[in-house]
Amino acid sequence: MVEKEVGIAHLFLLIKLLHSLHNALRHYNTLTLYHLILVYMTMKNVHSVFIVDDDPTNNMICKKMIEKSGFSENVTCYTDANEALKQLQSLDNSNDFPQVIFLDINMPPTSGWEFLTQYQKLSISKPLKIFMLSSGISDEHIKKAKEINIVTDVIDKPLSEEKLRTTVSKYI
Repeated sequence: MVEKEVGIAHLFLLIKLLHSLHNALRHYNTLTLYHLILVYMTMKNVHSVFIVDDDPTNNMICKKMIEKSGFSENVTCYTDANEALKQLQSLDNSNDFPQVIFLDINMPPTSGWEFLTQYQKLSISKPLKIFMLSSGISDEHIKKAKEINIVTDVIDKPLSEEKLRTTVSKYI
């Protein structure tokens, strides 16, 4: 079943690439076409992504950028860290469990750090990459994140296609 899902995901990406190429040939120059091909060929696709950030505007921007880049078509946003934790717990034995979470550090009422503490208590069995997002990364944030073994990396906001591509090529 998993092989079939992976095959379908690759087929979907190929169709999306062909559609983008068709549009690029009609509307864009050769450099833009080359850029589109490069993005799709270098970006690895994951089944599901969660964005946990109290800023709905940032969530919308991140979601659109992640989908447009081809990184994932299944992006779910949460403005409440506790809601995201509940959903993670309910999805533990599901194929819809996210492979990646982009987690804001500074969120009320539950911060990204508190989210991580609560997540570790859930005893979830699925593998997960957690990238912490911050609009002002300090040395303290980096040090604290490195001390928490479930944090993959800290990324400076805003999340851009370039940062996403670099992160994916490095960790996924």
